[in-house]
Amino acid sequence: MKRYSLPWFFTVFLSFFLTSFGYATTYYVDQAGGSDANDGITVSSAWKSIAKINTSSFQPGDSILFKRGGKWYETLNVPSSGTETSPIVFGAYGSGPAPVITGQRVYEGSWHVHSGKIWKTDFTGDNPWRLLQDGVEKLMAKSVGEIDGVQYFWYFDDDNNLIYLYSDADPGTTRIEMNLAENG
Repeated sequence: MKRYSLPWFFTVFLSFFLTSFGYATTYYVDQAGGSDANDGITVSSAWKSIAKINTSSFQPGDSILFKRGGKWYETLNVPSSGTETSPIVFGAYGSGPAPVITGQRVYEGSWHVHSGKIWKTDFTGDNPWRLLQDGVEKLMAKSVGEIDGVQYFWYFDDDNNLIYLYSDADPGTTRIEMNLAENG
C-alpha cells in the first residue's frame, strides 16, 4: 500500500484554518431551564446565569447566546476579549421576545408603614439608583410629594439605610426592582 503525505504548505494552511475557525464554541444561556453545572455548549445543557459567563474564559470567535424570552437580573462583565477579525459575539436563540439583561435586582425585604401611604424598609446596600414597582419606574426625590397630581416618590436615607416609598398598597405585595449601578 502506497502512503501519501500532504505538502508542507497544505499542512500549515490546514492547521491555521482549524485553529482559526475550528475551535470556536457556541455557549447557550437559559435563565429558566439552564444550570451553571452544565457545560453550556448545547441548548439542552445551557448555563443559567450571567455569573457563570462572568467567571468563564472565552476564545476569539466564540458566541454566547441567550434564550429569547429570558430576563437576567445581573450585570454582564465580559471576561475575555476577541480580536478585530474574530470577535466574541453575544446574541440570542430560540423564538419570542429578545432576551433582557438588566442591572435591576428584585428586592424582597419587608416594608413597614412610616406614615399614611409612605412605607419604609431597611436596606443594607449601595444607593439604589432606580426603583421600579410592578415594572413602573418611580421617580426619586428628597421628600415624598406630588407632581402633576401623582404621588409616587421614593427616597434613600443613606445615613440610616432606609428606603421610603409612597405606595397605595404594601410594597411587599408588589414586585420591587432596584438598580444598584448609577448608569445601569
